[in-house]
Amino acid sequence: MFKLNLFFTCILTLVLTSLSFLDLNAQTKIWGVGTTVGVADAEFQNPFIQDTIGPYSSTAWTAISIYENWGGTSPGNAFWERSLLGYSRDYYSNPPFAAPATPLPSPSQTNGVAIFDSGYMDNDSTASIGVGSSPGQHRGELISPRIDLSGYTDSALVIKFFSKYSANNSATNELSVSMSTDDGATWSDPFDYREIQLEEFADFVAIPMPNVTAGVSNLSQCRLRFVFDTYYYYAMIDDITIEIAPDYDIAIGRPSTLNTSRLGKSDIVRLGGSRYRALSNIDPTNLKEWFWGAKLINYGGKTIYPSDNPKMYLSIDFYDLANNMTPNVYLDTMNLDTLLAGEYTGSTFTKGLKDINFISNNGAGSYRVKYWVSHDNADAFTYNDTVYHTFDITPTTTPFISKGALRSDGRVTVSRAFFPRTTPPGQTSNITLFEWGSVYYFPKGQSNAINIDSIEFRYYIDNGYVGPASHTLAVNIYRLRDGSGATAANGVLDMDELTLVGSNQVTLSGLDTLPAPSYGVGVASNFVDAIGNPLTSLDDDGWYYIAIREEPAAMGGPASVTLKTGLWLGAHASNYALNTFRTAPDTIINPAPLIVSDVPATSPTSYWSGFGTDFVPSIGIHLTPDSTTTNIAMVENSPNISLVITPNPTIKELTIDLKLDVAQDVEYILTNAIGRVLMTFKSEQVMLEKKTINLETIPPGTYFLTAKTKQGNLTKKVIKQ
Repeated sequence: MFKLNLFFTCILTLVLTSLSFLDLNAQTKIWGVGTTVGVADAEFQNPFIQDTIGPYSSTAWTAISIYENWGGTSPGNAFWERSLLGYSRDYYSNPPFAAPATPLPSPSQTNGVAIFDSGYMDNDSTASIGVGSSPGQHRGELISPRIDLSGYTDSALVIKFFSKYSANNSATNELSVSMSTDDGATWSDPFDYREIQLEEFADFVAIPMPNVTAGVSNLSQCRLRFVFDTYYYYAMIDDITIEIAPDYDIAIGRPSTLNTSRLGKSDIVRLGGSRYRALSNIDPTNLKEWFWGAKLINYGGKTIYPSDNPKMYLSIDFYDLANNMTPNVYLDTMNLDTLLAGEYTGSTFTKGLKDINFISNNGAGSYRVKYWVSHDNADAFTYNDTVYHTFDITPTTTPFISKGALRSDGRVTVSRAFFPRTTPPGQTSNITLFEWGSVYYFPKGQSNAINIDSIEFRYYIDNGYVGPASHTLAVNIYRLRDGSGATAANGVLDMDELTLVGSNQVTLSGLDTLPAPSYGVGVASNFVDAIGNPLTSLDDDGWYYIAIREEPAAMGGPASVTLKTGLWLGAHASNYALNTFRTAPDTIINPAPLIVSDVPATSPTSYWSGFGTDFVPSIGIHLTPDSTTTNIAMVENSPNISLVITPNPTIKELTIDLKLDVAQDVEYILTNAIGRVLMTFKSEQVMLEKKTINLETIPPGTYFLTAKTKQGNLTKKVIKQ
C-alpha cells in the first residue's frame, strides 16, 4: 500500500509541476495584478497627476488633456480621472429617473477605477448639451508611471485589463491602448479595443502587443497609454496586467472602428438577411439568404494550421411565442483553413445552411443563433470565442419584416439618426433629395399573395430645428432587377436597375411643437402603383428596395433643406458587413442603399452601402395576414371523430382511417408546420373511410392532417422522412 501511494504521489507531483510549467510559459504575468510589482498602480489605488503638456510622472499615472470642442480648444479640461464611484455621471448614461447606477464589476473597483467621463464633462449631469467643464468632442490621454520590463526583449506581450465603455463608434475617433519602450518618446500603433469588446460589455479584454519589445535591449522605462478621443458617454478601465502572449488565441473578430473596409467592419453573418422575417414569406426550398459565418482572428503567437483541427460551430435554439425553448433545432460545423499568428485584420469564413426545415418545423418565434470556434491546442482566452445573435419569424396573422430590432412598444427601434451632410458640424449642406432604405427579398410574393399593408419608419429633428411645422415624405417601393441597367449583374444596387412599383406620401405635422432633439414615428399605407391602382402582391423571387424619400420641392416645400430645416432618418445599429461578402447576382444583400443629391450636384448619387454596413434604416414593413394558411393552434379536436394515420413516420404514402358517428361530408387539409396549406380533398356523406395519399413529392419534415366536419375537427401530426 505504501509503495502504491508513493507511486501516485510522485506521478501527481510530476503532473502538477508540468501543469505549472505550462501555465508559466503560456501566460507569465510580468507587471500589475497577480504579480509582485505595480499592483497599486494597476488597480488605480493612487491619485492621478493632471497635466496639459507633460512631462509624465515616473511614479504616478499622468492624465493629459489634449483638446476639447472638436479640437477648437486646446488643451482644454478633458481629463481621465480616478473614480471611487465606478460609474459615469453623464446624464444620458445615468439619467435621474433611471435605476441607481451599477459600479464597474471589476475585482478591485472599490480601490478606484480610471474613467474618462465624456458625457459628464459635456453636460455636467444635466439634460443640457455643452454646459459642462469640457464641451464637445475631446481627447484625453492617460499615461502610466514607468514600468520595468527588463529581461523580456523580443517577447510577445499581452495587455490585459477590465473594461467597460459606451462611446460613439466612428472611424475618425479613438478608444485605444498603446505602449512605449522609451519613456513615452514614441508609442506603438494604437490598438482600438472597440474592435474586440462590445459596447456596454464589462469584462477583461486582452490586447496583443506582439512586436513592441522586438530588438529593444533597454526596457527599464516602458509605459502604457490609454486614449479617449470621441464625443459623449464614457470609458472605464481597471485591474491591468502585462503578460507574456499565449501561443494560441482564436477569436471571432469584432467590427473595427479604424478599418473602414467591409472586412474591417465585419464580425458575423446575420442569418436570413433581416432581423424579422414573415412566416408567410419563407420558402423552405430557397436558401439564397441563408448562410452563416464569421471573421476569425488568431491573437496568439503561433499559426493555427488545418492539422490543428480548427472549426467553427453553429447552433440555433428556438423560443416559441409563449417563450418555451427548444434547444438545438439546427446544428452545423465548418472546417477552417490556416489562421496566421499576428494577422489581426482577420480571415472570413462563410458557409450556406444545409436547409431551413427547422423554420418549417417550428414556425413563428425567436431563433437564438450561437457561433463559436475551437481547435486542438490550448486556447488562452475563452471570452472571445463565442458570439450570439437573434432573428425572429413573425406569424402569418401579423406578418412583419425589418432589418432592425423593435422597441418594447412593438415599433421599430432607433440607435441614431442620419442626414447626408457633406460639411463639418455647425455648417450647412443644402440637400435637394435624400432617399434611404433597405433591400428586402420576397421568395413567395406572388405564390402566397403577399401584400404590403403599411410601412413605418423613425424620423428625427435636430437640436436647434428651425424648419416648417410639417414635412411631407414619400415612401417608395421599387422592384430591383440586378443587371437590368447599364451595369452587368453584380449583386449591387444601381439606380438604373430600379422600377417604382408602389408609393404613397405621409405628412408629419406639429414638428415645430416637438422638443428638439426629438424622434418620431411615421406610417404610410394604401400604396398605389404608377397609374394609381392599389399595389397588388409582390413577385416571386423578387428583390425590392423600400425607402423613405425627402424631396422637399416635389412635396410642396422649399427647394432644399439643411440639417436644421430638414428631417433626419432614424437608424438601428446592426452590422451586415459580412453579409455583403456573399453578395452575388442572385443574392443581393444590400444593407441600406442611399440616394442623395445636394445643391452643387447635377444628378443624384447612389451609395449601395448607405451610411455604412453597420447601420440600417429604422423601417418596418407590415404585411396583410396570409389568407392561404390555416392556424393549427386554432383547430379544435372533436370527440365525435376517430382519425388514424399509418405509417407514421412515412416515406412515401399515408393511409387514412376515418370513423364518424353519423354520415357527413368531410374535408381533409394537409398543412406544413407553419400553417401553409399543401393539399385539400373532400369526401361526401361518409361514416367509415379508408384512403391513401401520396406524399412522395413533399420534402421531409413535420406536417398536420386535419379532418374537418360540421361536428368538429381532428388534427394529427405527420412526420415525413
